Amino acid sequence: MAAAYARCILGVFAFDREGRVLDFEAFPSQPGTIAGALLQETTPEEEALLARQASGEGLRRDQRFVLDHLDGVLEAASVSLEEYRRLAREVSFELVESSLKALPRDRLAMEAIGAIDQVEEAANLLSERYREWEGSCYPGGSPAAGLAGVDVDALGELGGQVSALKALKAGLEEYLTRVLEETAPNLSALLGPGLAGRLISLAGGLERLAVMPGSKIQVLGAEKALFRHVKDGTPPPKHGAIFQFPAVKGAPWWQRGKIARALANKAAMAARADAFSGDYIADELKAQLERRFDEIRRTHPKEPRRMRIIRTPRGKGKGKPGKKRRRRR
Repeated sequence: MAAAYARCILGVFAFDREGRVLDFEAFPSQPGTIAGALLQETTPEEEALLARQASGEGLRRDQRFVLDHLDGVLEAASVSLEEYRRLAREVSFELVESSLKALPRDRLAMEAIGAIDQVEEAANLLSERYREWEGSCYPGGSPAAGLAGVDVDALGELGGQVSALKALKAGLEEYLTRVLEETAPNLSALLGPGLAGRLISLAGGLERLAVMPGSKIQVLGAEKALFRHVKDGTPPPKHGAIFQFPAVKGAPWWQRGKIARALANKAAMAARADAFSGDYIADELKAQLERRFDEIRRTHPKEPRRMRIIRTPRGKGKGKPGKKRRRRR
């Protein structure tokens, strides 16, 4: 008489009290189908096995029977341990993929951005250490006196780790591109996947970015400068993370704020389309943006005269003591 039943990637098994397999109902052999069955509360195979057992209604489900008596499970299913392990890996991949599909995709982009930053930081630190170490081993380009093979091997191992980190970063960037092409195609096409992912991460998600005005998107990533402006009266920041965009970074200083503002406004429109409507408008936005850039360059071709801030000494001049006055140079 069966005492318990359990299921695993091979199917559903009924056991007696000593752990011997009394009955078995196999799952289909496809890993995707198996993963789907394991995620269900009950399966047709489970129902069929319980129906064949006279005491099926009283059977308890106990997964420990599979773990404690795996050899008997494999024998009943006519599966070798190697085949079981291979199938387990394939089913695990399917289960992970299913769980990832349930996650917000913009969240995955944010995690990827964080990983890219950390990998880049580690690679830069190790690269600096490698150059210093290499300079000690090969001063002037020639091997140092007393340099041993073990020293060269250790240096080579460090260099290999630096190369591995750079390859990891490239792989993560490729992954980020794929995620954003699916999640934020407009924003990714307009700004590039790196900058699009950065803004989503700074905003805390795609939907939060989509409800922000362009003026706030313009200074995302410049929070410290904005705080100094509020606290100490320093000039407000004209751009934050969007400074990475080539048209902003390469613009003369007097055009940069206007170009950043135009870019932020279009980024807001792209984010809203990605988050809410799903329409692809990136090509139209890029054309409008290029026209606006051309207009800014045409109407502001020369550097304006700078304003020099003069502080009035206390007790002298008009107005309140210490008041700032602006004078054209």
